[in-house]
Formats: sequence, C-alpha cells, structure tokens
Amino acid sequence: MCLHTRLVRIFAYLNYRVPRTRRDIFQTLIKGLQRLEYRGYDSAGVAVDGSGKDHAASISLYKKTGKVKALDEEIYKNNGIDFEAELDTHFGIAHTRWATHGEPSPVNSHPHRSDKNNEFVVIHNGIITNYKELRKYLVSKGYEFESETDTEVIPKLIKYLYDNRENEYVSFSTLVERVIKQLEGAFALVFKSIHFPGEAVATRSVRAMVSLKLAIIEHTNKVIYLEDDDVAVVMEGKLYVHRIKRKAGEDPVRVIQTLQMELQQIMKGNFKAFMQKEIFEQPESVVNTMRGRICFDSNTVILGGLSDHLKEIKRCRRLILIGCGTSYHAGVATRQILEELTELPVMIELASDFLDRITPVFRDDVCFFISQSGETADTLMALRYCKQRGALTVGVTNTVGSSICRETDCGVHINAGPEVGVASTKAYTSQFVSLIMFALMLSEDRLSMQQRRLEIINGLKKLPELIKEVLALDDQIKSIADELHHQRSLLVMGRGYNYATCLEGALKIKEITYMHSEGIMAGELKHGPLALIDKHMPVIMIIMRDACYKKCHNALQQITARQGRPIILCCQDDPEISKMAYKTIELPQTVDCLQGILSVIPLQLISFHLAVLRGYDVDCPRNLAKSVTVE
Repeated sequence: MCLHTRLVRIFAYLNYRVPRTRRDIFQTLIKGLQRLEYRGYDSAGVAVDGSGKDHAASISLYKKTGKVKALDEEIYKNNGIDFEAELDTHFGIAHTRWATHGEPSPVNSHPHRSDKNNEFVVIHNGIITNYKELRKYLVSKGYEFESETDTEVIPKLIKYLYDNRENEYVSFSTLVERVIKQLEGAFALVFKSIHFPGEAVATRSVRAMVSLKLAIIEHTNKVIYLEDDDVAVVMEGKLYVHRIKRKAGEDPVRVIQTLQMELQQIMKGNFKAFMQKEIFEQPESVVNTMRGRICFDSNTVILGGLSDHLKEIKRCRRLILIGCGTSYHAGVATRQILEELTELPVMIELASDFLDRITPVFRDDVCFFISQSGETADTLMALRYCKQRGALTVGVTNTVGSSICRETDCGVHINAGPEVGVASTKAYTSQFVSLIMFALMLSEDRLSMQQRRLEIINGLKKLPELIKEVLALDDQIKSIADELHHQRSLLVMGRGYNYATCLEGALKIKEITYMHSEGIMAGELKHGPLALIDKHMPVIMIIMRDACYKKCHNALQQITARQGRPIILCCQDDPEISKMAYKTIELPQTVDCLQGILSVIPLQLISFHLAVLRGYDVDCPRNLAKSVTVE
C-alpha cells in the first residue's frame, strides 16, 4: 500500500508490505519534490528511517539549501547509506521551503525534529501565529531550539506531550490532536516518529493544504481531499480520517475521487519551459474552455455550473469580481463587457484590499471568486466573508476539488488544463473567456443586445485560429526582446479594453524578468507618467481600432514629442500608427472585447524571451509561488 500526500510543498510516501529499496524510496521522494519545484522554494529536505538493522528505530534527516537536485546529490554522497537494502514497510517525508521565519539554511529547513535523537519529525506548510508563546513555554521546560522557525515548536511540543503522557498507550493521532489544539494560525502538517514506526499522520487547518495532482499522478489517480480540522492516519495498511471539531452526528465521510489527468500533460515536450509550452497551448485551452458551453449553430451559451442559480443571478443588484494578481486582471479585462451586456454595476476588487476595507456586501450581491488554483488565501478569506453576509458566491477556478470550488454556491471550471509555470498564461485567457461566456449567458433574453452578442459569439468561434496567427509572430517578438533585455525598466500603456492587458503584461515582465515594469492607463499619461518619458525609456503601447483609438493616438503623439521610441501593438494594416512607431507588432483584429486575449500573448512571449536572455529560471521565479496559501 502506498500513501501520497501533497500539501503545497510537502510530499510523503508510505509503502506497506510492498518491498522497496532505499534507492527506490529516495527516488520517489526526490521526484515528488521535483514535480513541485515550479511552486517556488529556497531549500529542501527529507526524513527517512535510519540505516541500522532495526531501521524504524531511528530517523535520518537530509537537508540542503538551493535546488532539489543539490539535495539529491547530497544524499548520494553519503557512504553510510545502503541504497540496495529492501524495506518491507517504510514511511518517508519530503519538503521544499520558502523562508518566512529565519533565513534559508539547512538548520531552518524542514523536516524539523523534536530532539537530537529525532524522536518526532514534522513537515509544515503555513504559519503558526502563536509560536513565540509556545517557544517561551517549551524553553522554560528545558527544551533547546536550534532554528529560527515557527515550525520547530511543533515537534518539540509533541515530544513534551509524549514525555508527559498519562499512560503507555496514547496513540500517535491523539498526540497530534493535542498538539493541534495548542496551535493558532493556518497550517498543514505531516508527522513521523520512531515511537510509532510505519505510521503516518497528516492534518490540515484553515486552507493550508492544497492537493496537487502533478506530484502523484504517476503513482495513483485515486485521491481523498481532506477538509479543515481533518486528521488522516495510516496504520497497518489502513487509512482512518476523523475530525478534531466534529459536531454531534457528523460523520467525516471522505469520498475517493479519480484524477482526470495524463502524465504527458505535465511534461515539457519540446519546449524550453512550462511557461512557453502553456503560452503555445492557448489555441487548445480556449477551445476546451468553450467546449460544450457555446453552440455556434444556435448562438447559445450554457454554463452548467450556474444553471441552477441563473434566476437568482439575474435578480441581483450588482456583480463583485474578486481576485489577486492575474485573476484580478481577468476581472478588469471583462468588466466593461459585463456592464454592457448585463446592465449591472460591476465592482472589481483585489481580495486583500477588499478584506482590509471591510467592504459592505449585501444578500442581493453576486460575488465571483477568480483563482487558478482555487486555494488563494486572500480570495478564500474574501469568499468566507461574503458567505457570512448572505451573498451568492460563484467560483471561477481551474482546479476541481479546490477549496473555492467546494465552498462556493456554484461555479465555472475554466478547463484550461494543468498550468505548471508560476507566471499564469493560459489560465488568464481561459478566465477571460469564461467571464465573457457568463456575460453572454446572462444577456440571452435581452433583445437590444442580440446583435452585440452575435458579434461576440462569432468572435469566439474564430478566436483559436487568431491566437495561432499571433503565436506565429514569435520570432519577431524575440528580436524585440533582444533589444530590450539590457533595460532596467519598461512601461506598458493602453486604455479601454486593453488597460487590463497593460497590467497583466507588466506583471508578467516583473514576475519572471525582475525588470521594473508598470502598466499605465494612457488617459493618465499627463497626470505623472509623462515625466518618465525620454529617448532612453522603453515604452510598449497597445493601440487597436476600437472606441479608444483616437485617444490612444493622442497619447502616442505625446510620447514621440518627448523623443520616446514606442513599440506598438496594433492592428494589421495600420500605416498611420506604423509611421510613428519605433517597432510594431501587427495583430489580427477581432471584436473589441476579445482583443485583449490576442494582445496579451505578445507580452507573454516578450516576458518569456526577456527572462531567458537575462538567464533566469522562467518557471521558478525567485520569491514567488504558484499558489499563495498564506495571507
């Protein structure tokens, strides 16, 4: 029997009565971590049974700063390990860490231990907010700490409880429950102990566990998602799940689910990086987003996940779109067409700011929570805030079974496929299309909107082929990146439907090239940003043939008058713009509200090529993670 547990940056592997060599066990743990590398980390570590005859009577820790590959090399340098020894039953845990408390170093890396004998070890994702009080108490009891982390209080605390147990028969899960009751914060934990050989205990608190398919799909496609306050115990080949705070009569039944994913979906293929692969997957990903939802023969749109709540949505007083980062930009990109087609006021909110302001929310509001992972901490907190106030909640996610997916009243699965690169690309365009489809569905019975709806539906039908045309410009875009990669700053400017593209393009450049980049509303040019313009400041402008064309043209003249050398994303066959540009990237024209899908792709490609030229890891930008599960 095998147990695979994935908690953001945790991977655990248990083989029960299935002989495995130490080499097999190490390879499984290391490969599990490598599948999670794209989520970002600065150090890594594993804990396995010791090398003696009674291997379960001791635990060996291996920890290293830097890449998982460095940890792998460190392990195989150890001459004291018999890699060919077979273990009938064994439980190993592995972890990659982003520093939150204490600098990146082996001693601050996970797994953390209870004492020099490694009686208890733990790996942890999240933050313990009361660790200072616990640490002070444990120090007063004679326990010595070796790291600066909040995590170390956990193994010390469980050893303290074990040493002071009331009898010899206290179970591992009981000890873990007692520890959890003393902890405050958001956390996901996996425990291993020499006192309970072959046993695995895992638990989650508020939103700290994110089950990820990528690390386990090559081993199994059967998974169980734990809920908050669940404790999972694997003992003697059996899995037990129970709740710490169980209400009377509540049975913690957890359904075994089947993952719908193939291993080839998470391989790079012939691409240099996952991000590059995902950019070039967008013709297919937008088709998958629309498949089974738009009937191009009858010009109808049906989002099955919203059908049961459609009447309630149509009666609402306003729409609130809430997200972070790229997901927020997807809301900005579609606000104008949502307002036009639904004739409802639309608020776009950054989840963190939405919570800080204690924003008024009412029962007749409909709140959308946009998140690729479905686990974004601030967005999830905003969801719970809105639910408490009686609003209808709608999830827009790319991950079935995620927290947002489970906790919203209804939702739209964007169906973009696995996105491995930290910098989101295809998820953004699929979120964009999903929100457009929502606007089309909601306006289906508005006679005055039928011509506009037909125009947009026809635009969506042609969209995959137009995306392919844009991707064919990759060589031209790379040549522009060649000229820009020595720059320290880059401005991206536009307005109207393309303002969100400026924000998203600037974010991509910041994320993976580490250049300063700013998305600027062209209408605000004279209110400050114009002071930055000179012949040395690179500017990318988005000027499409839409309602803002003349206004953007005026902004272009302001820039060229200051000796600016703008690189312009424009429509094909626009000689007037081409005359004023230093460089142009000519894009196919589509419906104004869909143009942002085409215009964002060159910016995704520019950011990718800039990062490669500057020598950076495109898929693992420093200090960033794919899913932000702490506030």
